[in-house]
Amino acid sequence: MGKEIIKFEGNNCGACRAMEPAWKRFKEKNVGLGIEFKNINVTEHMELTSQFEIQAIPTFISLEEGEEVERIVGIIPENSLQKLINSLI
Repeated sequence: MGKEIIKFEGNNCGACRAMEPAWKRFKEKNVGLGIEFKNINVTEHMELTSQFEIQAIPTFISLEEGEEVERIVGIIPENSLQKLINSLI
C-alpha cells in the first residue's frame, strides 16, 4: 500500500474537469517521492466511494498504509494540493 493520493471524480463533474490540469501538474511535479497517485471514478468504483464516505467531488485524499491522513474537497488552488504531500512526508 504505502503512500497514496487519490482524486475521487465523476464523468459529468464540471468541478472535476476544472481541477484536472492542476491535478496533472501536481502529479508531474511530485514524481519520485514514492507516492502513488490515483484517479477513482465514483460511478465505476462505488464500493471505494462508500468506504471513504465521499459526499462531494472532486475529493482528494492522502493515505498512508491505507489509512486516511488528509482530505480536501472541491475546487481549490493548485498550491493547496501541497497539503496532501506535506501530510505524507
